This record gives sequence, structure tokens and C-alpha cells, in this order.
Amino acid sequence: MLSQIVFYYSWLKELPLAGGTLCRGRHGPCQCRHCVGDLTGCNACGTAHGSCEEVRELASGKIPLTWTYFLCRATVCNGRADLCGRSYGNVTFVGAHDSYAFSKDPLAVARNQRIDIPSQLSMGVRLLQAQSHMWNGEVHFCHTSCLLFDGGTVSDYLAKVKTFLDDNPNEVLTLLFTNPEGLAVDTVWAPIFNSSGIAQMAYVPPSTPVSQSDWPTLGELIQSGKRVVVFMDFNSNTTKVPYILPEFEMIWETPFDATNASFPCTVDRISGPLPQPAHMNLLNHYLDIGVVGVTIPAEFDAFTTNAPPSILAGARACAPLNGGRNPNFLLFDWVDIGNVSGTVELLNGNATVANGGRRYVAGIGYLWGLLMSFYELYEFVM
Repeated sequence: MLSQIVFYYSWLKELPLAGGTLCRGRHGPCQCRHCVGDLTGCNACGTAHGSCEEVRELASGKIPLTWTYFLCRATVCNGRADLCGRSYGNVTFVGAHDSYAFSKDPLAVARNQRIDIPSQLSMGVRLLQAQSHMWNGEVHFCHTSCLLFDGGTVSDYLAKVKTFLDDNPNEVLTLLFTNPEGLAVDTVWAPIFNSSGIAQMAYVPPSTPVSQSDWPTLGELIQSGKRVVVFMDFNSNTTKVPYILPEFEMIWETPFDATNASFPCTVDRISGPLPQPAHMNLLNHYLDIGVVGVTIPAEFDAFTTNAPPSILAGARACAPLNGGRNPNFLLFDWVDIGNVSGTVELLNGNATVANGGRRYVAGIGYLWGLLMSFYELYEFVM
């Protein structure tokens, strides 16, 4: 038995993975070209490129198949060890509304963000929302009309997302795309996802719709290599493209384009056979203002909209409609203003919004958000 263990260890230490070395320890879904650190406790990987299935194939006949579970087990998920064992349906994610519509030009009134996609992802955004339109023969992300704000092609957008995913193998990411023109998922969307490489990373549930309590854990998604969850608001078809999931059959939303800074909570859009409490939910926590009969994003109000008191109040107001749970997704404009990531960290803690937990921590987050807001306002003016 001892000789077998020595053989297994020696084999694992030298196991090639597409020209590299197999990582052991905190490394995500066996997607390491090389380890940073020693093999018995490495906590970072080189370029991601493989999957646990490749490891199992390499291991065939050399180690017991069940051992590969431990090789593929993630111990840090979305930046936190405690999230690995938590269901995807029981985590709160920071979302960027109209994530493609970024610009530092204050005269670009149709913009919703100040920082680009890589920067949004780097600061903790884990839900990217975007609106699609066919433009000059290609699918673009545009704000109502591509004449108003053209965020570029979906292909270019997904290439940036794929780079982030490759560089961060322990992250679960959600994509929520609106499809107002009803573009076909099989002939228009699927080829774009396939060419980007993201289709191969997209989660396909055993059946749809998926109840809030039936989602796999973040660790399981990472271990499987299927750590991108894709939703579409209109004209999805899981028979033709199983990884593009119908949003409203599994997620209900609060009203969008709110002009009331108190964000009263009501169920705005929902469908499908699941009862409302079995849905996840998305809070549209961004504020618009009316200008000559047209609503535009309220950038300067983001200093309070994106501060902990406003976010926590919105989450608390929706808890009774969400089975007493914290929100699953919070969608923001101007994600780099205020303290959205810190507040979502609070929501992912042990205390629940329903009983108002961790107020002391929220107070610190609020003060920090105010300080950052004053700095960002000074930066913007200067």
C-alpha cells in the first residue's frame, strides 16, 4: 500500500497537462498550465486552458478515478473560501447595468458606467448585463439604438470576458443579455458563444426551470469547469441552445429605470411555472432622472444610491417578496462610485438583511463610501 501511495505521489508530481504541470491544492478546476509555488500547496495557477475531464483522461489507469475529485476541488470561490459550499442560488452578486456603455466623457449622456469591462470585473462585478441589437450585419451591444451608444460587437465583448475567466479560474460569472429584437439563439447567438470559447464554459442544468434552492454550489460549478451562467430575457430556447437560460422563468426583477430614490420593491417581471419564492431575484438598484421628457442615468445621485444605506434598505424592502432571503443580484450604474462591492460582501456574510444584521460593519462601509465618493467627485471635476 505504501509503495502505491509513493507511486501515486510521484506520478501526480510530474503529471503533464497540455505541456504543463498539474496543480494540487487551491487551484480551481484543474485548469493550470503551471503552478505558482510548490505542488503540494500551490494557490495560484498559470494560464487556464483545460478541465477536470482532461485530468481524468490523463489519470486513467494510473490513479483511482475518485482521487481526481480532490485534485479538482476548489477551496476559494469568488474570492472567499466560505462561498465554495454555498449554492449559486444563495449568493448575492454585484451586477453592472449596461456594462458595455462605459465612457469617461461626461457629455456621453447615454453612458451607464465609467470603467471598462476588465475594470468592472477586477473590482468584483460578477453579473454583466447588456442590451443587444443587430447593427451593420453584426450583433452589437447598444443603448436602445446603436446611434445613441454603440458598445461594440458581442464578439469583442466576450473576448474580454474570456480573458478574465482564463486568468481567474476560481470565479463564477453570470451573463444577462437582453434580446429585444428576438435574435435566434441557435443561428445568431450560439456561433458567437462558440467562437469566443465561453459556450464550453457555460453551465447546462439537468432541466429547466431551476428552482432557487436547486442550483449547484459555486465550488461545484468551478470544479466542473462550467462556471458561466447565461440568461436571456427574450426568445431563449434551451432545446436548441441548452446553456442560454430563460431569465424570467428563474429570476424575477424589480422595476427598471426607477426615478424614486427609495426604490420601492415590487415584482415587475416574472414568468414560468415556478412559484415566486422559488425564483431568484434581481434588484434594479440604479436611478434615472427625467430631462425634457427623457430619462437618463443619474450619475451624481450614485454617490448615495451606491452607498450601503441605500443598498441595504433596498435589499431589506425586497426580503419579504424573496422568501426572507438577501437578493441574488444587485444591478448598478456607475459601479466604481460608492461602495457596491463592500456592501455585497456584507450581504454575503452570516447576518441577513431581514433582521438588519451587522449594522456596525455597514456604518464603516458607509463612511468609506462617502470618503471615496468625495475623492471621485474631486477627480471628476478636476
